[in-house]
Amino acid sequence: MRTVYATQFEIRSPVGDQLVETWNRVLNAVGQWVGSYYGRKLLPLEFPAAGGRVRPAEGHCVEVEMSQPEANTRLWTLEWTHPDDGDSTLKWQVQVTTALAAGALEVAILVRVSSTSFSIIPARFTLRRPGLVRTLVESLPCDISGVPLRHAARTLNVGDLREFVSLNLASPERALPVVVVSKDVASELPVVDPNGLADRLVGLAEIAVTSDKWAGFQLTDELGNKSLSCYDGAVRLYWPGFSVYSDPMHHPLWLKETIRWHAENGRPLSDYLLRMLAAIASFRHTDGRAIRKAREATRLERTRHLEELRAKVAAGGKVSAEQKALSDYAVAENAKLQKERDEAIARRDELEQELQAAKANLEMMYQYRSEADQAESVPAAASTSVQFSSVLEATQFAEEKFRSNLVFLDSAFDAAANSPFQRPERVFEAFQAIDDVCREWRASLGAGSSMGSWKQAFQRRGFDYKDDISQTTRTKYGDEYTFVYDGRKLLFEKHITQGAKQPQKCFSIHMYRDDEERRIVIGYVGRHLRNTSA
Repeated sequence: MRTVYATQFEIRSPVGDQLVETWNRVLNAVGQWVGSYYGRKLLPLEFPAAGGRVRPAEGHCVEVEMSQPEANTRLWTLEWTHPDDGDSTLKWQVQVTTALAAGALEVAILVRVSSTSFSIIPARFTLRRPGLVRTLVESLPCDISGVPLRHAARTLNVGDLREFVSLNLASPERALPVVVVSKDVASELPVVDPNGLADRLVGLAEIAVTSDKWAGFQLTDELGNKSLSCYDGAVRLYWPGFSVYSDPMHHPLWLKETIRWHAENGRPLSDYLLRMLAAIASFRHTDGRAIRKAREATRLERTRHLEELRAKVAAGGKVSAEQKALSDYAVAENAKLQKERDEAIARRDELEQELQAAKANLEMMYQYRSEADQAESVPAAASTSVQFSSVLEATQFAEEKFRSNLVFLDSAFDAAANSPFQRPERVFEAFQAIDDVCREWRASLGAGSSMGSWKQAFQRRGFDYKDDISQTTRTKYGDEYTFVYDGRKLLFEKHITQGAKQPQKCFSIHMYRDDEERRIVIGYVGRHLRNTSA
């Protein structure tokens, strides 16, 4: 029997009676989930919630085992076996374990599949996320290592990215992969449905989607490494253990062309991610802290009970009810131990197979991409963003692209030529933001409405904008901020600044707003100009 899906999580609830109430809600949810399956088949089911075994139909078995070895410790396990709906030679086993111990409530869900006959034919089955997972996540506060489980994607706005990178992506405690879905720069739409992806992968991964292209640009800025980022319709998986110094090859990236090609050929990315993550989760599955404590307490209680029976038999000196009970109990315990031994052996063999599958997983990952990359109908996998060798090149390209809204003075190119800033793409993104804000400004003027402050407009796009410079700076260094436009010497106070101190990591763009022509004039691009704090 092969495990094909696994997840486990903790359910947060106040201690005491409310924790027990939450435990009962979990058991009810499991019973309703199994009952709804047989209800659709019009088969009666008396769900043995308190323990027992029922066979709703031939080949079907629902078995529940419950123990309460201590006042505040409970262990409840469901083993549900049934044939595949489409292939009677395949058998499914679902194991749901829930434990209440040490003030914590945990749930583990395993799905296994096996063949009932020897036949050399592919096992064609569809792997799905059990509906029980969605039910519990929707109705109860579930989390893994303190991270709340969501069945919908988390939206990342520009202002969220710094915290997201430092507290989520780079968290050493993170146990779940994070899948980031970015939006196509042209259409402002994702190539995959992030909420649909989140629903399929809940309990296996956390899904986040950038709100717009500016959030994608800001993610790159916060990571400080473009090769680790995700933008322009791409999807990236960040494994636990990620840091801003990670090897980009260890955190797989799928470009939008690859994703579209596979979707058109019947292999959507969501299917691939579910199979891959479910296989890894199955291999990595181990009992959580509460389940381990409950199992150990149950084992100790069984040992204690067995010793009590033995003591009664020894004291009686003749066949008695206690002796018969001891015999029955010993037979049951022997059967249980034999079952656990057989399961352990099967699990060992299964893990060996899964280890080989895990080793092959990386090859699968690259195969997924390379098939699309090699297809003649799809361009080679490459970033769709323009690459620049210098700040000057980025500035020259921006003049050509945004000439309808932006005017560049010669002084801007002179300064850009002397800028050692090491990420010229970020300079171009700043010009995109200026062009975008200019369009918004012109539209608001035409409609007679307010666009709000320019500072807020640039903040939404991931840039720090200031309307002016200080009076002291104006007095002391005003000449450095003065440029000639339309035959007049003007103070270019409005500016965007990125980074600080070292010129390799910092740049400034100073601009003037031409209210009459409704255009933005760029007077300076490059090193941070002197001010009173310099």
